[in-house]
Amino acid sequence: MIGEGWDAKDFDQLDFSKPVTHNPNDLGFDYAYGHSGSLDMAPYLYVENGKVTAVPDTITVNNGKYSWWREGPTSPDFEHNKVTPNFSKDQSLT
Repeated sequence: MIGEGWDAKDFDQLDFSKPVTHNPNDLGFDYAYGHSGSLDMAPYLYVENGKVTAVPDTITVNNGKYSWWREGPTSPDFEHNKVTPNFSKDQSLT
């Protein structure tokens, strides 16, 4: 899991502007882009080469009939329903 030590009870104690530990770059990858944990576990943010792409600025929660993510800090560039399309987007076209 990217961001080892990011525990739900500690979010208000975290400085998301600091480098992210326990990421693929620490294991020898030259480039890494992903999100922390899974889509139902906060914090909801992208990590690129050990850095958060946007610091969480809000708390989101899914209160729908078929809720599938928990309440937690969310970055402005993170939309739960667009994560998979974002990963498959051809970055060379942007």
